[in-house]
Amino acid sequence: MSQNNSNASEIIADDFFEGLFENRASKIIGVVFATILTVAVSLAAYGIIWFERFGSDLKRIFINKMVSSVCWSILAWFLIIQTPDLVMYFYRPFPETFCFVHLILRNVIVSHILLFFNIIIIVRCILIFWLKNPLSFHDDFWYMFVNLWVVVFR
Repeated sequence: MSQNNSNASEIIADDFFEGLFENRASKIIGVVFATILTVAVSLAAYGIIWFERFGSDLKRIFINKMVSSVCWSILAWFLIIQTPDLVMYFYRPFPETFCFVHLILRNVIVSHILLFFNIIIIVRCILIFWLKNPLSFHDDFWYMFVNLWVVVFR
């Protein structure tokens, strides 16, 4: 009798996510909509990066460069995290090692974005309240230093 109960629990455990992988109209519409938004946001982020780099203003200040770094992180999110998530909805779950690496990369990219936002806030406070001459702030050096620190030593 206990053997039948263990088999029944295995069957129930195997079918727990079965409804998620059924092809329904709502799932297909949701994935298509998410794909369209992914492409649109990726193009918008790349547009911000391009305008910040080649736009009309030749003086690129530190804050604008940090916004560009946030946009690069958003592009990485959509390419590395969002794309496998969208593919997973049409196929079975990925192997456990892939999911573990995917989870780590998800948390790393989110923490990069949050660190870039924190750095923007801190630098704005420094430029407004402490520095008497904001033109003496070496934008290129601090941009490279902060990006290396966030990406490499995070």
